[in-house]
Amino acid sequence: MSAAPTAHQAYAQQRRYLLCDQCGAPAEVPQGAATSNCGYCRAPLQVRMRAEAVAVPPRAKNEAERIAILAAQERRYLPPPDLAPLFVGERIGPSSEVQARAHWQNLRAQLRHTPDPAAAEALVVLTIGLAELLFDRGDLLGQRALIDSALAVTTEARHGQVMRAQLARSALKAGDIAAADAWLATCDPRSEDLLADTAYRFARAYIATARQDYRGVISVLGVGADVPLSHAYAPECAVLCANAWERSDQLAVAVDALTSVKRELGPLARRRTTRFIAAHATWQLCARSEAEAERRMYDLDTLPMEGGTLGGLLVFGMGVYSLLWAGSAVVAPLGLAMLELDPDVQGFVISLFAGGALGVLLTPIGLLSLLAARGRTKQRTRGKAYAAYVLKNERLPSQGMGESMHIKLSLLITPDDAPAYYSSIETGIIGVMAGNFEVGKLLIARVSKNNPHDYALEVLG
Repeated sequence: MSAAPTAHQAYAQQRRYLLCDQCGAPAEVPQGAATSNCGYCRAPLQVRMRAEAVAVPPRAKNEAERIAILAAQERRYLPPPDLAPLFVGERIGPSSEVQARAHWQNLRAQLRHTPDPAAAEALVVLTIGLAELLFDRGDLLGQRALIDSALAVTTEARHGQVMRAQLARSALKAGDIAAADAWLATCDPRSEDLLADTAYRFARAYIATARQDYRGVISVLGVGADVPLSHAYAPECAVLCANAWERSDQLAVAVDALTSVKRELGPLARRRTTRFIAAHATWQLCARSEAEAERRMYDLDTLPMEGGTLGGLLVFGMGVYSLLWAGSAVVAPLGLAMLELDPDVQGFVISLFAGGALGVLLTPIGLLSLLAARGRTKQRTRGKAYAAYVLKNERLPSQGMGESMHIKLSLLITPDDAPAYYSSIETGIIGVMAGNFEVGKLLIARVSKNNPHDYALEVLG
């Protein structure tokens, strides 16, 4: 059995690998070869020349103009909904790997013959998700061959940049910093596509962090909103930028940077920052600023008293008052008798039974309402935040008043720590918000710890 390839063998830019169509194994292709065979099953490989660097399209006149072009683009990044069930977090779930690989091979075969933007987009999403899974498994050569094979059939510069930036980061994580630099050098540092530009900035800041070049990190990621970033990598970039500020003895700036991204990008991004920090424990990213940012977020998440809580308190208070009223119907006659006064027995009896009955009825109802309302508030603020894709939207007969409506949603909920699952929920909404619940929209499901189908929905900001 041959030894596992070293990081240098797997990520050396001058080498080239392809995945075999027949057996799926990674095979090295000789430089300049037009044909080759798989070293495992001897099947012929369909060799296509890979561009050695990202194609550079016409550029803006200056950097300010380029930043303006980037800022005008959509920052939110959503993978195709049909691929969402295959993912667990940012990587393909192990239980979905066979399905993802089969889909990836079909897209690869399709793109060999016919350019298709939607197919190319799906191929890149699957490539990045599978690449993360393979790296976690230690299959460096498999990851490299996967990305090389995708690079051979994609023609858009932005797609090539995203995958080359992935190779740069993977090479660094594997310990080959020279290969990381080499792959980063093949990227376009002045791309006018937001996703491609953010992928480059992320990789460059990642390598600079490994070198403890914190000025370099701040330079490439900017200060505050100076540099527009795609949400595909914005949470991770925020962590690297905040860490650089913290290491530069600017803790307040670091906390502001982290808090800002957690607030602006929402709970899904907030969980990604936590996972990214945990995945790079040896770097000790944001050792102080992360805890302070989370403390601020906890304070910001504390909601004002909602209607259910106020109503529960009101009913509970009325119940307690009624019990006190009933109690007074017992105590007052005794006091009057001690004073040798004639009590109104009939009135006190009425007070005793009416107050007691009302108190016994209202007190538990109010208490249960209060506990239920607090539970809903806790779920909305502390429940795990998962992405939820709207698959079907059915309007139900109106049960509300005015502009309100009642709908039934069929959802695909995609946890970042477990396989995706399907669920449905009926909810009331305001008519002007109906567009947020259309088929294909992404919502946030705040899921209970004990029941994956017990959740509160939020509109993604």
